[in-house]
Formats: sequence, structure tokens, C-alpha cells
Amino acid sequence: MASKIKRRALITLSFCVCALTIIFLSLKPETVVMSDQTLSEKLNNGNTIYYLVVGDSIGRGAGAETKRDSWHAQLERLIKQRYGLEMNGQHISQSGATAFEGLYKLRNTELLYPADIVFLVFGENDRKYMESGEFAKHYELLIREAKMRTPKAEIITFIESPLTDQSIADQILTLSEYYGATPINMRQEYAESGMDVKSLNRDKVHPNKKGYELYAKAILTALDDFPNRKAPSLKQALYIQEDSPIHLTKAVSAQQGFEFENKYWAADKKGSSIRYTVRGNTVGAIIKRNPNGGMVDVFIDNRYYRTINTNWPLVKERAIIIAAGLETGTHEIEFITNDRGLRFNGLNEKPFQLAGVLSATITGK
Repeated sequence: MASKIKRRALITLSFCVCALTIIFLSLKPETVVMSDQTLSEKLNNGNTIYYLVVGDSIGRGAGAETKRDSWHAQLERLIKQRYGLEMNGQHISQSGATAFEGLYKLRNTELLYPADIVFLVFGENDRKYMESGEFAKHYELLIREAKMRTPKAEIITFIESPLTDQSIADQILTLSEYYGATPINMRQEYAESGMDVKSLNRDKVHPNKKGYELYAKAILTALDDFPNRKAPSLKQALYIQEDSPIHLTKAVSAQQGFEFENKYWAADKKGSSIRYTVRGNTVGAIIKRNPNGGMVDVFIDNRYYRTINTNWPLVKERAIIIAAGLETGTHEIEFITNDRGLRFNGLNEKPFQLAGVLSATITGK
């Protein structure tokens, strides 16, 4: 009796294994075909398109009257109307961000989808902190990181509508062509629209619903004409010698008036100072901006370099750029608070909060 039960159990188990194997083999070819489809094939076959946005405030859609009016929300609706498919996006964007911050965040963010498209939206903020030659190195690192993280994705770059620095725009075009990315020139789209810029913008920088409609339609046009190809593979770098890592230095050389709280060195008194020793030619910092924020002077090798503003409407950790194009080597970075910040009732946040200093050696050819 026991042997019959064992035999029946064995037969049942064998049947289940065979059934599961058949199901797996029947599904596997379709799965492989799906993953190997080009972007053009996915569009025309009605497959869901996954996209990633790495960008600044325009990347976020800031300036739009509602979330539905951002360029990516309008694009999703246009794609649905044209191709009958869904678009799902992941956003690594921050108002005020530079390509340096985008690079750091992309390297340190878990990607939720196997992206079919990566949108890179930078340039307008970068021009405030570096010359076009330094920007080109940072932007190239960003493109390379995007291609390494999402090797099957097509990359779409933007020349943002408010960008006035032609040399920055030229570098975006040059690197886009070199790496096989698709540039969307929104300065040109604005100019050819026949509409007054004031009617397309919420302010001097950010588009409104109508402005973002131009963005969405320009992307749709590019996708309609997209070649049926596999995404170009990563090639030898154009400007840089290597894919430089970004180091985070948490160790403090000296400090006065700071207290360590919840991973941040924090101060709320004018004249408080904190110093770090780092190595590289590019320097940034991880700070927590908040509504209580104030002004902080930055000194590099005992010389005043710039003042940063830690005030922000929301409590937000940022990876800000401080300096690019320094001499390669060891540098002393010192932060000195030059005011007490603001005070909002019920907000327990100190004006200056620092998690560490970022540094990289970005060497050109």
C-alpha cells in the first residue's frame, strides 16, 4: 500500500515538473524576443515603453500648471494616442541640478525598470558653475554612465529652451552625435513655433503647459522617425581618460560650532566652520537644504571660492557642485556659515547640514 502511494506521488510530481517545463519553454522564446526588440519595434508592436529621466527642474517639469501638464505627462498621452501603448517612467531629477549631481544620483539610484529611453536634461544650471570644456567632461561621464546602466536604452538629450550659452549647446550636440544619442533642440523648437516666449514660459526659465507641449511634440516627432536599430554600444571616450569615480569623504579635519546629528554635521550659529581634506580636481558636497537654510562661504586651500545658499522650500538632500577644473591633487575644503539662517516655527532643521564632501579626478585627454 505504501509503495503504491509513493508511486502515485512520484507520478504526480513528474507530471507537475513536465507541465512547468513546458510552460517555461513556451514563455521563454517570447520573453527573449521582447527584450531584444528595438525601440522602434516596441513602439509599433504596442509594447510598454519604460523611460528614465535624469535632469534638472525642466527634467521635472517645473513651471507646468499641474503634473498633467509636464512634458513627460503630455508625452505619455501623445504616445497613447499615436501608438496605443503605455509609458512608465522613473525620475531622477532635481531643481537646480547639474550634470555632476545627475551623475552622482544615477550612480547611486536603483533603477526600477529596464529602460528603453533615457532622457538627459541638463545645461542651463551647469553654465553657472563651469566652462563648456569642463561641462563636456561631466556630460560625457553622464552619457557613459547611462549607457553602462541601461545598455539597451536609446538616449535622448536636450538643448533646453532657456539655454543661452552656445558653447554648452555645442558640446551637447557633439557628444550626442559621438555616442549615437538623439538631441532635441528646444531653442530651435521655440524659435520655429511662431509664438512669443512669454506665452510659452511661466518665468524666464521654465516652460508652462504650452511650452511643455512643444517639448512633448518634439520628442514624439523624433520617435516617429526613429531608426529601427539596436542602441549604439559604448565606445571609447571622446574627452576623458577614464570613467572617474566620485568619492564621498565623511572624515572631518577640523570643526568649530558643529554637532553631528543623524549622519549630518550641523550648525546654526554664524561663524561656525568645518574643514575636509580631499583629493581630486572636482569638488562637491552632500548637503540637506531646508526652509531654515542660510548662506555658507566655501574656501578652497584657504582662499574664498564661492557662497552657497542652503535655503530651499522643502527639506531635501542635494549633491551640489562646488568647483570644477581645480589642479589635480590634495585640497582643503572649508565651510564657514555667514548667517544664522531663517527660523520657521515648528521646523526642527538647522540652517547648514553637511553629510560629506564629494571629490573626483576628471582628467581630459
